[in-house]
Amino acid sequence: MASSNASPAKIGVFSFVMITAAVVMSVRTLPMTAQPGMMTIFLTLAAAICFMIPTALVSAELATAWPEDGGIFIWVREAFGERMGFRCRMDAMDSNGFRHDINSDDCRRNFCLCF
Repeated sequence: MASSNASPAKIGVFSFVMITAAVVMSVRTLPMTAQPGMMTIFLTLAAAICFMIPTALVSAELATAWPEDGGIFIWVREAFGERMGFRCRMDAMDSNGFRHDINSDDCRRNFCLCF
């Protein structure tokens, strides 16, 4: 079998911005944004300009500078050390991973009921 030297697929800035926006603007949040109306469009554009696009650009730059697996852990570890890298990854996982999939308050409550 012939081996190819093709570089792995890379994500562009537009795709990264859209992925980041999908976290905030999803089908679940549409009913809540219906009442404010046109103000929602302005605030969404303001969030994209002030937060999402700069975040995508910084993440793309860091991913290019440190192409190894690990993401935010690697970036913070290189700048501030192993302990802060671990803490940053745990904070990111807590704010992103747990709260989007399940309600963390329910988990804490159920965990406390076990004891």
